[in-house]
Amino acid sequence: MEDLFSNHRFRMAWDWLRRHREARCSKEHLKILQLAARDSEIRVDNALRVLIDQDQPISFEAIEEMISGQGCMIPPTDITIDEVDLCSYDALLSVQEGAYAK
Repeated sequence: MEDLFSNHRFRMAWDWLRRHREARCSKEHLKILQLAARDSEIRVDNALRVLIDQDQPISFEAIEEMISGQGCMIPPTDITIDEVDLCSYDALLSVQEGAYAK
């Protein structure tokens, strides 16, 4: 079953469809996978990201509308990466050097 999901968002889409559209879950998911194969897996993944982040219903039609015709790029999620304190790495290196000196 896990082979059907190229990443976690496709799995999240499957889970959402199974909960909210049980009767059409398999067909809807296959249509989404076919769209990813035919158009672009990355664009479908980005559309899924937006739908999931905005707590919107997931459907083939919604995804197709987001990626069709316009050619518009869905903006990436903003990510903040904290600054890394490299002193902790220096401390680890000095402990390892002391262990090898014995």
